[in-house]
Amino acid sequence: GSAMHVALQQAHDHFRAHGQPQAEEDILRNFEQLIQQEQLTKEEIEHFTAKGLESLRAFLAAKYSTFHSNQHAELDFKHQQSQLNDVRLTGKIDVATIDNTNKTIDVVDYKTGAPLAQWGKGSAYQKINSHKYRQQLLFYKLLVGQSRDYRSYDFIGGTLQFIQPSATGEIVALSLDEIQ
Repeated sequence: GSAMHVALQQAHDHFRAHGQPQAEEDILRNFEQLIQQEQLTKEEIEHFTAKGLESLRAFLAAKYSTFHSNQHAELDFKHQQSQLNDVRLTGKIDVATIDNTNKTIDVVDYKTGAPLAQWGKGSAYQKINSHKYRQQLLFYKLLVGQSRDYRSYDFIGGTLQFIQPSATGEIVALSLDEIQ
């Protein structure tokens, strides 16, 4: 999971720095190098490399065209002075699309595990995960709304973006506005 997040962060950073997408083979190679640095057995490295490359290829095929230069990867709120009453709020958002002209912000949280088909549906485990994921997106909304630089921005959306394809091969995204 962490290697996947870093590889995608680097892809977003490359786009912001160069104004164009990073070559997909470079993203895949970065992922392979990152997984090699993990504290895993040889068998685990082989397993997670194969599974990760398969997921990453499917994800990039479906979603890479949506990357753009307004997206900030790993947006850190450590120094944003976000606070709710006496509680200091901090965290990192995987991807924040910031429109400084219209004063809007939209967040995406990458998930590397098995995708959820719908909010609050499925097994008990999936329902619990769904609830936790919803809380996470709502926390991001609170974090943004209380921050120094973005409190005047409209939070226009929060999305869970699953990287691993579903059993049917789909790349699934669930948005806060889809919650019933």
